[in-house]
Amino acid sequence: MPHSPALLAVAAALGLAVGALAVRPLVFAFSVEDGWRRSCPHCEHAVLGVGWTAYAELVRRRCHNCSPVAAVPLTAGRGGTGSEPVQPVRIGPAALLPEVLTAAAVWGIVAAGASGWLLAAQLWVAVLGSAMVLIDLRVQRLPNLLTGLTAAGIALLLVGQALTGSGWQVLLRPAIAVGLVGGVLFLAALYELLGLGDVKLAPSLAALLAAQGWATLYWGVLAQFVFGFLQGLVQAARAGGRVEPFFGPGLIVGALVVSAIAG
Repeated sequence: MPHSPALLAVAAALGLAVGALAVRPLVFAFSVEDGWRRSCPHCEHAVLGVGWTAYAELVRRRCHNCSPVAAVPLTAGRGGTGSEPVQPVRIGPAALLPEVLTAAAVWGIVAAGASGWLLAAQLWVAVLGSAMVLIDLRVQRLPNLLTGLTAAGIALLLVGQALTGSGWQVLLRPAIAVGLVGGVLFLAALYELLGLGDVKLAPSLAALLAAQGWATLYWGVLAQFVFGFLQGLVQAARAGGRVEPFFGPGLIVGALVVSAIAG
């Protein structure tokens, strides 16, 4: 069902806001090899969890502690010395990247025309998926917290759909898909063909796709392979050779594209 331009504009604006207030902090916090961080990587000054001032600085990509009014000596020139302001220290992902990515994902989901519980599940994946795509591209990891939240959100929304009239039979396909996809990918992980983060994420995405039908699951898995393959080619070209396999972005983009098209 098509939506009005005004509604789509609101969806894009909300996506920008969520990208700034939720996705950007998540990407900053989890773009480390293990665990998470709350401090500036340059000066260890706390950025997250210390109030709105520091939070606003993160949105502006600045550390409140080490950016302002620092000075460095100028090279002697024309018989004198002096100082000039240091450029602000940049922290977090690139300017507008989380905001634009999240806005595009939210706008695309809303424009595709789903409604109700399915729309809520797609938006949940779109927001968390935007964060996971950027984190995986940066440090090749899918944090347990985000994969767990993705799975929990999809499960709760599918149960909500069942409770509000669709019946418990709507959960049968997702349950079967979780078992099949999870089992196959676990075996692949044993042979180091993909990472455990991918194994934890893929079953919940399969559940979302299967809730829309077996054909949607088939095309969704196929799209995930295609996007994952293209991502691998790009990464290999940028690295100049073989790279460690990671398929998070391909899994997320493939699932969202097919789920949105299937409606």
